[in-house]
Amino acid sequence: MNIEEFFQNIQQVSFFKGLLKNEEFLDRLHSYCKKKIFPINDVIIHEGERGGTMYMGISGSIEVSKMTRAGDIFTLSPSYNACGVTFGELSMIDNVKRSATVSATSRSEFYTIEKKFFEALCRDFPNEGMLIMEKLARRLSGYLRETNDNMLALFDALVDEVKYS
Repeated sequence: MNIEEFFQNIQQVSFFKGLLKNEEFLDRLHSYCKKKIFPINDVIIHEGERGGTMYMGISGSIEVSKMTRAGDIFTLSPSYNACGVTFGELSMIDNVKRSATVSATSRSEFYTIEKKFFEALCRDFPNEGMLIMEKLARRLSGYLRETNDNMLALFDALVDEVKYS
């Protein structure tokens, strides 16, 4: 993978914005990342499989879906631009199964980093590691707040249903 192309593309990844001043950090990130290409309709990650890899979008488009308890596939996010998007970041802090399926809706390119390299990067570059963990904590906090809001909306709808039945 061409280092100049990598530096240009990684600047588009929101997860690494503000961390691109340390050349040694960028060189190490470059050495740890792999470039992967997925053709249209290819499943990138499967819900329920073990994680361990984070994906950083360079080009293409993706769709996020989840299996309902009834076994139906529910699209959480219809096709959207993958450039600059990250997913699989939760697997950088835990070993829980993937929470959704991500599929390519066009030919899509990603940089990937495995958990062991992500951990080494954070350990070897503590300043950048702290900023990465702060971004990860903010993202998780956002997921939690959104989940709380969704649960409250469902509760309100249930109460209204019972009240007006």
